[in-house]
Amino acid sequence: MRPTITLKDLYCKMTGLDDKTFRKLRRHLSYFNGYFASVAAAEYGGDGSTYMMTPKGTFLLGLAGDVHQWLVDKGIEHDIEDLRTKIVKPTSKDIKEVLKQLPFKPRPYQRELILRGCVKTHGLIHAATGAGKTFVMAAILASWNKPTLIIVNSKDLMYQLQFEISEYLGYDADYIGIIGDSIYAPKTITIGMVQSLRNSRLGASKKKLVKDTMLGAEVLFCDEVHHAQAKTYRETIKGCKNAIVRLGFSATPTTSEIQDVTGEILRSDIVLKAYFGPVLGRVTTRDLIEKGFLAEPTVVMIENFLYFDGVKLEYAKEYDRIVSKDDDRNMTIASVIAHHYNEGSSVIGFVTRIEHGEIVARLLEDEFRIPAEEIGYVTGELDVSTRGEHIRDFKEGSMRILMGTVLSEGLNFLPDVGINISGGKADKTAIQRIGRVLRKKRDPVLKDVNTEEHRSVLYYDFMDLGHPVFESHSKKRKDVYKREGHRVRKITEEQLREKFGSEEDV
Repeated sequence: MRPTITLKDLYCKMTGLDDKTFRKLRRHLSYFNGYFASVAAAEYGGDGSTYMMTPKGTFLLGLAGDVHQWLVDKGIEHDIEDLRTKIVKPTSKDIKEVLKQLPFKPRPYQRELILRGCVKTHGLIHAATGAGKTFVMAAILASWNKPTLIIVNSKDLMYQLQFEISEYLGYDADYIGIIGDSIYAPKTITIGMVQSLRNSRLGASKKKLVKDTMLGAEVLFCDEVHHAQAKTYRETIKGCKNAIVRLGFSATPTTSEIQDVTGEILRSDIVLKAYFGPVLGRVTTRDLIEKGFLAEPTVVMIENFLYFDGVKLEYAKEYDRIVSKDDDRNMTIASVIAHHYNEGSSVIGFVTRIEHGEIVARLLEDEFRIPAEEIGYVTGELDVSTRGEHIRDFKEGSMRILMGTVLSEGLNFLPDVGINISGGKADKTAIQRIGRVLRKKRDPVLKDVNTEEHRSVLYYDFMDLGHPVFESHSKKRKDVYKREGHRVRKITEEQLREKFGSEEDV
């Protein structure tokens, strides 16, 4: 039997390979879950790896190109049987007509991303924060002009997308349906929270409504697609069986970091590729800064020497002791925020743990006499209307300090200063957070940002020194900023207290 790749809309199949070659192919389409996973798996005869091809040869469509290329590289002749549903793609004339009708003119790189999202039925759009990802998404879905489901992971992002896509398409907001926040109102274009789409406790009528919406979607978009590694996302994506077009959007389209026994990072993005396909286009933060679409940041790393007694507690307790409840560190955070507030600047602070933000907010009120109404703090525990009110007040300038545990992704701001209050080691989080402070204001006449107008922002972070875990995390964040092309400067706490990062020090 001649080796054959059979292509279908979601699942494909590899047949006709001898056992030895097939095992090698399966190993090629796998990734190692890390040392501890391998130890646990060994008890059951496993090796700690996740295989993206089943023992029967089934795999997701996004990996079809990888399978084909592997066979070509091995010199294995094979056939490709294409049983996918045929779909009429938008013509260049269709796309031009859509772009002509949009109230905003696409930037050159946006036009390129839109074209690629219309030519290809599968893929990832890697667009840095501030690239106008939602505009690109709106233009692509309007060009395909088919029943569309957009998967998101938060209420804030769901409502923001509903508003922005409607604005870009020139529709009323309620033209876009939503499923989430206890609302089940799908339309031809629907934005659905993954939690609501996978809610097993729904009544029969709502379950049917959700199922019909998922099965009726011919176009599937996933915003913040790096979350697609999660089981709820993967099950939702698989549930949209009739979606011929599958596109993922993110500023950081990578999956989680996986470490081997030596601590080496073994990051694998095979999961995203399996569900959505390869990267179709990439626009980086540095590209946007150099073209004048984003502000130029200076990252100020505050040297913070930690007390470490040589005894490492479990991570949660160690984080509390070293980061969230360190009095000196929190006083430095509050003094930075207060200084820029007193200068008339707006400041956004990124927090991981709710209690940590509460500590900083109390310091701002008690030690620096900043009125409580000038300090917004948004967390997942707040109802969506209160969160929205704080965010709106900050955007409009009536509140000049905003901190939150839910600000890292998706939401748009125009602050003068940002500060990473909580630390952390994840590349994605570091990139997403600093990306929130780099936007420039849209010029009402140009209907876009003024690329000739220079805007610079300050972004503070900590170089936590003296602790094996948190020093390592700090160095990873610093490396991320440098890799993104940002200027990074160090300052001691003493210098900061004296001059708060004046030019000669920073």
